[in-house]
Amino acid sequence: GETYKISAVTPLYNLHYVAPSSSTRITSQSLSIKNDWVIDPTHAAELMDNSVSLGGDLLNSGTFDAHASETSTDLRQLVLSGASSTQTIYNKNAGGLELYNLRIDKAGGLVLLGGDNSYVKVANNLEFASGNEAVINARDNNQYVQVSPVGSSSAAILRNGKGHIDGLLYRYFPTGEATKEFAIGGPGVNDYTPATISTVGTGGTAGLLGAFAHAQDHSDIANSNLKTTTNVQRYWTISKGSSFDLGSRTYRIKTQFLNPGDLRNSPDITTFEHRLYSPALPSPSPPSTWITPSIYDRDDSTVTSQGLTKFGDFVVGEPIGVFFYSYQSGSWLDPNSWSIDGYDSKTSPVTRYPGTGSSDFVFIGNGKTITVPAGGPYPTVKSVTVEKHNNLPGALYIQGEFGYVKADNFTLEDDCTLGMQNMSGILSSSSDGAVRTVQPPLFKVSRYVYNSVYGDQNTGKALPSIIKTLIIDNQSASNKTVYVSNYVGASDIYVNDTILVENGKLNLGNRNFHLYGHLVLDNEAEIEPLTSDFSFESATFSPPSHTITLGNDAGAQFYNLILNGGNVVLSKTSKTDLANSHLYVSHELTFDDASGLIISGRADERKTVIQSSAVVNRPYSVGYVDGILQKPVGGGSGSYLFEIGNGSDYTPATITFDAGSGGVAGQIDAVNYSPPADEPYYGNRLNPSKRVNRYWSITAPSSSSFSMGSRTMNAKLEFPASDLSTVDIAKAVVRRKSVPAASPLWYERS
Repeated sequence: GETYKISAVTPLYNLHYVAPSSSTRITSQSLSIKNDWVIDPTHAAELMDNSVSLGGDLLNSGTFDAHASETSTDLRQLVLSGASSTQTIYNKNAGGLELYNLRIDKAGGLVLLGGDNSYVKVANNLEFASGNEAVINARDNNQYVQVSPVGSSSAAILRNGKGHIDGLLYRYFPTGEATKEFAIGGPGVNDYTPATISTVGTGGTAGLLGAFAHAQDHSDIANSNLKTTTNVQRYWTISKGSSFDLGSRTYRIKTQFLNPGDLRNSPDITTFEHRLYSPALPSPSPPSTWITPSIYDRDDSTVTSQGLTKFGDFVVGEPIGVFFYSYQSGSWLDPNSWSIDGYDSKTSPVTRYPGTGSSDFVFIGNGKTITVPAGGPYPTVKSVTVEKHNNLPGALYIQGEFGYVKADNFTLEDDCTLGMQNMSGILSSSSDGAVRTVQPPLFKVSRYVYNSVYGDQNTGKALPSIIKTLIIDNQSASNKTVYVSNYVGASDIYVNDTILVENGKLNLGNRNFHLYGHLVLDNEAEIEPLTSDFSFESATFSPPSHTITLGNDAGAQFYNLILNGGNVVLSKTSKTDLANSHLYVSHELTFDDASGLIISGRADERKTVIQSSAVVNRPYSVGYVDGILQKPVGGGSGSYLFEIGNGSDYTPATITFDAGSGGVAGQIDAVNYSPPADEPYYGNRLNPSKRVNRYWSITAPSSSSFSMGSRTMNAKLEFPASDLSTVDIAKAVVRRKSVPAASPLWYERS
């Protein structure tokens, strides 16, 4: 019944807790045990807030309390540091061995989890130290390692050196989205073959997921529809632990294999895929089945699948079937477009096109464009991958009002192109849209082209939220609008490069858009903004500005236009009739960046038009229009600020009307120019060397209904103080030139 305390500066060789029904507390901050630490039955060992470095075995037949349930973060940890020996962790009683921090810092050997209840639970950090050369063997005695939080602990795995779990590893997943890497592998320290799991979506129930890497063939690999001569001779088991439930979520999994260690018979790793055997071995009754997941990504040592809702055994290999590669641009239905030898060679005869066999795999890349013609036959294949080869992206165009490609899996890689005429666009569906799949399709940061000639189109709900380029080229005789699909839970759309509306209308569908590049409106193109926010974001290229190119009659129409990053330059094409092709804002124009952003339409005389009831917001008191700013002005009294500038100078104009009669509301243009014209003596009579070297033009355009009536107007004109450097303020005057011309032409204003 005694309580003992141990504190030591010099290392101990063995530490053995013997006294029954007693407890021992370690009270020194750091304690070194060169050999074994043994705890007899009914004895309680308390680590307290301290660190123990152990060179031998931990053999616990009593109670081990590492204070792992505390929420403070401190030094308490067990460090296994035996040079090259096998160190055994043994725990007799139920509940396993709970630790706050566990650090593996061994020059060799391994850490073996013993029999009985020798599973280990780590609440904060499981660390494999720099220079470590040992793994934790949980396999031999059917144990596991669990890394899950207590309170605010991090529940992290730190691989500062080599090391992993040879056996089953559990990690904690919260509700919603999370990504965890499982540091698992085989018996050797270099046999590291981790799995990474990402939950996707909202909701679900928090709990544990387990992962186990097996360095051998799956016993049912022959039925997986993978080539058994070139498959990776390894599989990964993913299992649910306590309380975990996906709910409505899905998950992605990335498995990593050894290259070249796990490869044999020269496989084509660019075609590797997962197969999922669910439930995991041993197969229950009714028996497990093989599932073909949707591919998300692959490289020379990993395969990632997406859209998963079931758990089990994952294997990796080449699918069984015929592989078609785009050899030249042309029709899908033309065998000459294809090679079955790869992108770069064609020695074997191609006698058919993909979709006429039972297991055809299609790869489109190497800068080639494949077109599915209208009227069909529309192909059905095992999978389609549009990708880059030799860094040259592929393109797939699907023609026809109801044209489609059907596959178990469809992947559009970054920077590639998908064009479609299907009225429904792209959906996650096996029976509708331009891409019809069994597994959810994977559309990445790519170019999406809507080019119907049959009438209106929807983008479809599968248009991803992050895209590279959106191209609208609807050349239908009428009803030529492309509607951005909206739905409950739809996110904003982020466009990394360009929105090109070449023909037709783009209806934003009340989805908010974030553009990092440029906007081009050509021919009879229009934007129908509805009530969407349209934001220009920080550009990722140089110069860091955006261009709105206007080649249409209607100009660029926005509801809320927001400048978050990069200036916006308004330019025009060579088209002659562009009198109304300006930038229009119907609700709010916001300069939402503290650096001071500019809309510049000066060079091509493009206006920024603030329409009736719209406002300009400058939350950081910076930002302006460099060029003509048009605003609505009422028919009575009131004051109106025109947020204009000239180059890098902010030179606003404020006009204020009194309450005279007969005024008519309308639009007013304001712009600042520099320098004033040097007119002869009978003109403005200003000394060119002693003047503010700029002037303001405030006029009603010919299309405006504005009329002064009997009102008078005051004008406040602002400019940088440096403009007065040569001016004697005591002698300064303001003169106004009449537009249209009147006599006298110039008036001096008070």
